Amino acid sequence: MPCKYLAALHSYDVDLLLESYSCLFRSDASYGIVSGTYADFCDSQRGAVIINGILCDVDTWLDFTMLSPDLYLAMPDIGKPYGVEFGANLISPDICRHDYHADKLFKLAGDIAQTGSVILEVGGGYGGVVYQFMKRDISRKHGYIIIDLFETLCVQYYYLTSCGITVEFALDGCIKQNTSQVVLVPSEMAERIDIKVDIVYNCNSFSEMAVSTVQNYFDLINKKWLPRYIFHQNSDVLLLYPDSPRHIEIVASKFPIDKAYKEVYRTLSPWAGGSGRYREYLYQRE
Repeated sequence: MPCKYLAALHSYDVDLLLESYSCLFRSDASYGIVSGTYADFCDSQRGAVIINGILCDVDTWLDFTMLSPDLYLAMPDIGKPYGVEFGANLISPDICRHDYHADKLFKLAGDIAQTGSVILEVGGGYGGVVYQFMKRDISRKHGYIIIDLFETLCVQYYYLTSCGITVEFALDGCIKQNTSQVVLVPSEMAERIDIKVDIVYNCNSFSEMAVSTVQNYFDLINKKWLPRYIFHQNSDVLLLYPDSPRHIEIVASKFPIDKAYKEVYRTLSPWAGGSGRYREYLYQRE
């Protein structure tokens, strides 16, 4: 099926882009970066699975964070989100996981340097994790870099700026050392990022990349960026989709992480979706 969003972006069709972004979560602009689709949500059987997953995630989030849903799980009314009414708020698919990961990143960043750390996220989806992170970093003392495909960076730019967050494109990969804002970098410019990175974060997409792409990223992590922490969630089930025309997932426990990094922990991901194949990992550089 042709993607209207990509066609609009590549043809500079401003009207169609506005249509795609204004209903982001219900258009193909969010395909592959949101768990499920709006069409799935509207289907009685598939929708019931999504709703059940959201409610399970809320229970897990409440148990793990003990925070206020009104403060942290309220989905902004941008892009026509959908989900479950919880009190006075709309809780969408993925937001519980996004907030849990953002909370963990914020705590790791504070442990490294109270005056400011730099988080680098590889593959940022629609910007859900950084949005939740910024709820905590109200003084904007930490820098946050996202590396992604240009088409997805444009989605993140729309979503985050609509949320009132200052965002900068670094199309050439050149970033100021003292950055304290959200910076978006195209994936093909990743090698040009030459500032101190404290945490590298990825969720689900490392295990979906080509082997050569994963190796390139870990070459940068192991030899150039040298973060103190690597925090990621990825698939650790071998050949889950052996006949997939898209990819064969890479096993997360086999990622080429340098021996200088000690595995702090690994655990089953507690979040709904993924058929139980995801694991959460934290590594620390010794």
